[in-house]
Amino acid sequence: MLNTEGALMHRAGVKSYSAPESITLDDAQRMGTEWEVDMEGQSYKHVSCGKNGQTWLVAQDLSVHRCDTQNAMNARCTSVMAINMGGLLFKDIAVGQDGQVWGLDNSRNAVHRRGINRWNYQGTSWVTVNADFVHIDVGDCQVCGVTANHEVMCRQNVGTDPHKEGDEWNQVRGQLMDVSVGYGPVLWGVDYSHNVWFKQLGPIRQPGQEGWTEVNRPDGVSRMINIDVGRDGHIWGVDEENKVYYRHGISETVRRGTHWAEVEESNFVDIAVCTDGHVWAIGADQKIYYRTRIVDNNQVGEAWALAEDHLCNAGTCQNTATQVSCGGGNVLILGENQKVYRRSDVTNDNPAGHGWESLPGLDVEGMWSQVTAGESGQIWMVHATDRSVYRYTSDGYQPITPGRFSQINCGNWELVGVTAYNEVYRRANYDATNPNGDDWKQVPG
Repeated sequence: MLNTEGALMHRAGVKSYSAPESITLDDAQRMGTEWEVDMEGQSYKHVSCGKNGQTWLVAQDLSVHRCDTQNAMNARCTSVMAINMGGLLFKDIAVGQDGQVWGLDNSRNAVHRRGINRWNYQGTSWVTVNADFVHIDVGDCQVCGVTANHEVMCRQNVGTDPHKEGDEWNQVRGQLMDVSVGYGPVLWGVDYSHNVWFKQLGPIRQPGQEGWTEVNRPDGVSRMINIDVGRDGHIWGVDEENKVYYRHGISETVRRGTHWAEVEESNFVDIAVCTDGHVWAIGADQKIYYRTRIVDNNQVGEAWALAEDHLCNAGTCQNTATQVSCGGGNVLILGENQKVYRRSDVTNDNPAGHGWESLPGLDVEGMWSQVTAGESGQIWMVHATDRSVYRYTSDGYQPITPGRFSQINCGNWELVGVTAYNEVYRRANYDATNPNGDDWKQVPG
């Protein structure tokens, strides 16, 4: 990496690992021990590293250089060699794991370095590939760029072969940043491009939809930010303008439903669908709301009501929250101080409940980043500091290791999580007889 002065830095003590091992590493193994400066006094604009530590850099004058002292056993870069640019100036550069090199020129076109092989890490010439990117990156057999509109475009079948610039540019949907699990079981999620996705996991499946399937966003909506699914498949979602939508047409034979409809007078940042279909939400003002008059023949209800009885703990009250989850009779919120509170007296006849209570062990300020409630009364949390997962029991909270997640969601004895690397994992053998489950298994696709 480069520091703020443009000096080249490398991280000492980083442990190498494969993707399946990533969730078992602690922070020290993943992050290394300290930063060390290479080539004191030199300054660069961009850096990228690939196979065997091969490092390419863009200098302050937009010329390109390659470290010529690195190999698989030595990560230090103590000297560089200038690369013939053929009149080009670069704004960005990327090195793939197979050694191929791509860059962006001053016109935001992609540029591929030809002639790189196991005997020649430097390559022989540049070839321009029309594009319009602000950033570029390269992996095995594909190169991807980001446009000024935050669209991700990739081309397949690229490589280090002399004329392997690959196929056409195609837009690629992002990986999931939010996931919710529902009856079936099914998964719903929102990716980093704010598109909506659906995947069937269990025995109740709609034929022809075995992998992740994209679901059209509501008409006129460009970006969804949050989605939640209840026991009977009821789907509610929130867009970037804090508008709320309900998914109509979901049945045992049409698991994805048919269309979205906006729920009027909504201004929310988070939403939760309870086991019985009732809905809670966090407003843009961070106040707590619930949906009134949701019944079997009117799953959308009639209006939003403010939960006006404040959150109180030892005489100190607040009436705001940052996140909400509900299921199995539990309505849980994460207060501004990152303590977990539960709604009291929630029943089928009185889904709004009354008042809030702090849960022993979950009332430590600054401890939690997320809470999720399962349909059978389970409560799970993500630790705010190390992103470890905990299960709440009558004896307090219990760590479930290994596993580090940015977001988790619990359904009817289904627990899923999204890692910092945007991978989706499912808790294996998780049921009433084994409430901790056995291990995390990655969800393919």
